[in-house]
Amino acid sequence: MNNREHRHLSEIGVVKLVTLLQEGHSQQEVARRLGVSQSVVSRAWRRYRETGIYHRRQGQGRKRKTTYAEDRLLRISAKRKRFCTARELKNDLQLATGTTVSTDTIRRRLSEAELKPYRPATGPVLTAGHRRARLQFVHRHADWQIEDWRHVLFTDKSRFCLSTNDRRRRVWRRPGERFVQCAIQEVERFGGGSVMVWGGITFEDRTNLVVLNRGSMTAVTYRDDIIVHVVEPFGAIHGTRFVFMHDNAWPHIANVVRQALVAANINVLERPPRNPDLNPIEHLWDNLDRKIRALENPPSTLHELSIRLQEVWTAIHQEEVAALIQSMPSRIADCIRARGGHTRY
Repeated sequence: MNNREHRHLSEIGVVKLVTLLQEGHSQQEVARRLGVSQSVVSRAWRRYRETGIYHRRQGQGRKRKTTYAEDRLLRISAKRKRFCTARELKNDLQLATGTTVSTDTIRRRLSEAELKPYRPATGPVLTAGHRRARLQFVHRHADWQIEDWRHVLFTDKSRFCLSTNDRRRRVWRRPGERFVQCAIQEVERFGGGSVMVWGGITFEDRTNLVVLNRGSMTAVTYRDDIIVHVVEPFGAIHGTRFVFMHDNAWPHIANVVRQALVAANINVLERPPRNPDLNPIEHLWDNLDRKIRALENPPSTLHELSIRLQEVWTAIHQEEVAALIQSMPSRIADCIRARGGHTRY
C-alpha cells in the first residue's frame, strides 16, 4: 500500500509531526515528509493541541453484537460442521445463546479467524477397509525411489464426453447478464455421447492410446485387446525389470487375465481400490481433456473425438509424463501421513 493512502499515523509518527510543526515547518511540508495527506497532519495537530496526547482517542463505533465466547462458539461450530451454511450457524448461535445476528456478521466473525468459504476438494468415497488397503500398499512401497518407479507401466481407462461443462470455463458479463443468450454455455444432455480409452505410461515411454469401440470392457476383451496386443509387446521391449500396474477391477483380476499375465511372465503390481491419487496417469487424463477442449476446432462427432484423443495423446511431451511419475515418492509419503485417507493429489 502506498504511504499516502494511510489515514492515521502511529504515536511515533505524531511525535515527529508535532516536532516538525513546532520547528516551524508548514503542514504541507510535514505531510510530504511523512507520506500522508495534509488533512491527516491537520487532524493530528488539532488533537494534540486540544488534548496534549500523541495517540488517537478510542473510537465510538457501533457496539460489537457478539461476545468473545460467542465468537469462539462460532469458530468451533464451523470447524466441527465444515459444510454448514452461514444461516445454519446463525440459527445454532441463536438457539444456544439467544443472540440474533445477521448472516453477514457470521461470515465476518469466521473471516476474522481465517475461516472462509471455498469450493471443496473432491475425492472418492473411502471406507475403513479402503483406507486400510491403501495404507498397506503405501507401506509396502515406502522405500521405493524413482529408479524403482521408472520401470512401472501405470495403466488406466477413462471416458471422454463429446460435450461437457467442467465449470472451469469463464464468461465475461455484467451484473444482470447471467441469462443473456451470448453468455450461456450450451451443453448436450449426457455429454452428447462418449468415448472410452485405455492407456499406459512409464518414465521414458508410453503405450498407444486404445479406443474401446464397444464402450465397455469384459475380462476377455481386456485380455485380447489390452494384455495380448499391447502389454505383452510393450513388456518385451522394456526387459526383465518391467512391472505392470493396474487396479483390481473385476475384468483385471479375472482368471483368464491372470493366466495370460502368468503365461507372459509379466510382473504385476496391483493397486488397492479407490486410489486415483496413487496413479499418476489420472492427472494425464485431466490434461488430455483440457487439451482437447482448448483445440481451435474441437471435435463434433465421436469419431472425430477418438481421432483427436489419439493425436493429442501422441503429442504430449514425455517430460510431462516423467514429471508425474517423479511425484510417486511424494504421493506415497502423503498417503502415509493421511493414514490411508485423501491426499492433495
